[in-house]
Amino acid sequence: MNRFITRYLLMSIACGCAHTEAVAPKVEKAGSSVHSEATTTKFAYVDLQKIITINQENLVHSADEWKELYSKIKSRIEPLNKEIMGLEEKYDKLKKDFETLHKGGLAKEEVLKTKYEELMRTENDLRRQYQEREQFSQDELAKAQGQIGPKIDKAINAVRARFGYDMIFHREALVSADSKLDRTKEVRDELNKQYNEEHKTAKQTTGKTAAPAA
Repeated sequence: MNRFITRYLLMSIACGCAHTEAVAPKVEKAGSSVHSEATTTKFAYVDLQKIITINQENLVHSADEWKELYSKIKSRIEPLNKEIMGLEEKYDKLKKDFETLHKGGLAKEEVLKTKYEELMRTENDLRRQYQEREQFSQDELAKAQGQIGPKIDKAINAVRARFGYDMIFHREALVSADSKLDRTKEVRDELNKQYNEEHKTAKQTTGKTAAPAA
């Protein structure tokens, strides 16, 4: 499923607009040299797959909101997993029974046919459940990415403005870059800050709404 995360990150996260300024060359009197000056473009990069990830080892270092969103996705998928596990157990048992009857050579052809048809139905059900789970996972990840994407944009722009960068790139768009240009932590911290402020505001609003009239 990492490919869905990667595709989304490459397509939906704005990196900021390039901005360069050039100073017109100063032309001096005849016989003197021509001088030109240009400002230096400042840029950095962000590894967004460290901010939103489905890798269990890296998940602990991801953004707080993403952890919550991913936890909700897993809880929604859990019923599908249990259903699939039940079908897998049923399929394994049917397969074992069919192979035992077939190898024994004592079962009637009609009995074998019935067992085989049941085995095939269960296999088809299992295949369908796998596909449904995959599609459901993709849809849920897309929703989560759509929810957090604009907030990542906002965090990136805040970091860009704070450090005075002209551009911030996605790490995967760079062939090579010095690690000192990495602003992943700063973007994640900014994202967490925004998320915590939203939660605080939401709690205050809920508290005022729930407060009894004087």
